[in-house]
Amino acid sequence: SFGGALSMSLALRHPRLAKGLVIINSFPHLGNRLQLRVAPLLIRAVPWAAMPLVRRLTEHRLHSAHVLPEDLKEFRSRMRNIRRDGYVRRLEILADYDLRDSLDRLAGPTLFLAGTDDRLSPSADWAEYMGDRVPDSEVRLLPGYGHCCLINQDQHLVEIVGEWWQRARPQPPSIAG
Repeated sequence: SFGGALSMSLALRHPRLAKGLVIINSFPHLGNRLQLRVAPLLIRAVPWAAMPLVRRLTEHRLHSAHVLPEDLKEFRSRMRNIRRDGYVRRLEILADYDLRDSLDRLAGPTLFLAGTDDRLSPSADWAEYMGDRVPDSEVRLLPGYGHCCLINQDQHLVEIVGEWWQRARPQPPSIAG
């Protein structure tokens, strides 16, 4: 989601750098600006030793039933490496983030993937919204998947993206001879 926000921002600033985009469970804008401005203050106030508990209590908003227990364990382990300043900086960036008026300028093929059971953000709605505005785009909804749809045992996203890229990529000009 945040990676999609960064990727779209980069593609708008430097269109020649992106030959195509795959945007997963992302958004062009986050609505509650007050929450985004208060959240960094709260994160700074919470004792950092309490973050594993906070993450555990909120992780139900990220995952779906498609996540294996061993993958969830690895996810938790990797999350321990994210530091407070990373959380804070991400929220500060998102407080002013709004690409809604720029989506029509995204160049190159774009695939929007979104889990229909995302409990962190309305990803499916945002994917449809962005797909309606981005030229040369396609939307693929992932029924029953949550926000962290990259972590699953039965959805082969590499195949989905590969098939899309075969259809979407610009073809080199043919040389008649």
